[in-house]
Amino acid sequence: MGIIYFLHGTSGRPWGEKIERLAAVAQKTGWRIESPDQRHIDSADARAAHLIDLIRRHDEPVVLVGTSMGAYACAVASTHCHPQGLFLLTPALHMPGYAQAEPLPVSQHIHIVHGWQDEIVPINVVIDYARRSQAGLTIVNTTHEVNSQIDLIVGIFAVFVAQSIINSR
Repeated sequence: MGIIYFLHGTSGRPWGEKIERLAAVAQKTGWRIESPDQRHIDSADARAAHLIDLIRRHDEPVVLVGTSMGAYACAVASTHCHPQGLFLLTPALHMPGYAQAEPLPVSQHIHIVHGWQDEIVPINVVIDYARRSQAGLTIVNTTHEVNSQIDLIVGIFAVFVAQSIINSR
């Protein structure tokens, strides 16, 4: 099938609850799962460079999934590796110190999930970003952490993975 890379956010960890729940969905469909520990990498752009290096080590279809800073890193990496799919949870856009305010993602299949009450990245920024990216967008009634809506997000991700499989054929 291929490999799905899950990237955690600034305060996340490689196998946090969100990643575990989403990875379980992907594993059932035959995808290989990687969730690199990037806690030692402070810069969002260095995290993207690390991800690009990991992707280039394999010659197989790739899907990228990221949360917050991890979503930013996935979007940046997508411009170099053109993944089959790109699933971004509360992407960190317009953040101080990031090389790009809005890295325009490149993929056949892009979906963004964001919270109405996101206190880090305003919803209007993400709506405009989704429009420019021609990405699917689901807005959930939660904050930046989105943990309160994890069951809904798992369902959305299951549909996304199924569509990514179809796109990879």
